Amino acid sequence: MTCRMRKTIVTLILAALSYLAEPTWAAVEYHMIQSSFTEDVGYPSEFELTVYLPPGYEESDDIYPLLWVHHGSAASVPRKNRAMFGDYALQFERTAAIQDVADNLLSEGKIAPMIMVGPAIPGSVTPAFEDVWGKYFYREIVPFIQSRYRVARTREHWGDFGISKGGSDGPVLVFKRPDLFRWVGIGAGATWFNKDQMTENYDQSKYPLDFWLWHGQNDPTVPFSTSELFEQWLIERGFDYTFVVTDGDHIDCIREPAFIAALQWFSARFQEAGTAVEAKGKLASSWAAMKTR
Repeated sequence: MTCRMRKTIVTLILAALSYLAEPTWAAVEYHMIQSSFTEDVGYPSEFELTVYLPPGYEESDDIYPLLWVHHGSAASVPRKNRAMFGDYALQFERTAAIQDVADNLLSEGKIAPMIMVGPAIPGSVTPAFEDVWGKYFYREIVPFIQSRYRVARTREHWGDFGISKGGSDGPVLVFKRPDLFRWVGIGAGATWFNKDQMTENYDQSKYPLDFWLWHGQNDPTVPFSTSELFEQWLIERGFDYTFVVTDGDHIDCIREPAFIAALQWFSARFQEAGTAVEAKGKLASSWAAMKTR
């Protein structure tokens, strides 16, 4: 297998970007999910779920790519599912809301429309297949989303993006069901999990995965070397990946530049696979064709 390796070194000015176009706002919905698994490990049985719907969703019959977004430990954020959607500002300064970044990029035509889902996972997902949080995610959250929203059913149109703790939870969840996912994004991920156990039953030739990494070299919380070790593992296993290196700290991964880079990477991957957005059940032949509808 040919491994496409690209490490990008960037220096970021952490100022808000000026957008040339007035954004068209999307919708963010919240749902309460009842779990039959989480009380077994001392957590509540009810959790809130965040769903971002792109502009035009309610007025169309289109089917959209799906991006799962996983929060970090977010110690002082009461509703952890809302952390990626703006509530990190309760704990950290100069952080971004991923839905606002998506709205602005969509208004400029810089990303494809997609649905984003942010589950609350206060515990840590483990590589064990019968892990409580894995069962909660795949047996309760995924069916809820698939039954309620018009999301694509092809793995080429499913992505997973997590930061910090979520940068560990996400890959572990993906390797439990690689038949559902194709693209994995990790921002300053706490990737200390057992990689051999995580990939024990994984068939890379059948279910290839591409990775996007982002990490600041001055991260005091999750050392930069953590991502370097994960990068080495990706190389050894022959995974395709992109690694964006900044001079930032740990909070760098939840600031606007990181979200912009992540969303553009996922959008490009969805487009390479052929747009999943269907007009009245008919798949557009190209992304360019979709933009004319």
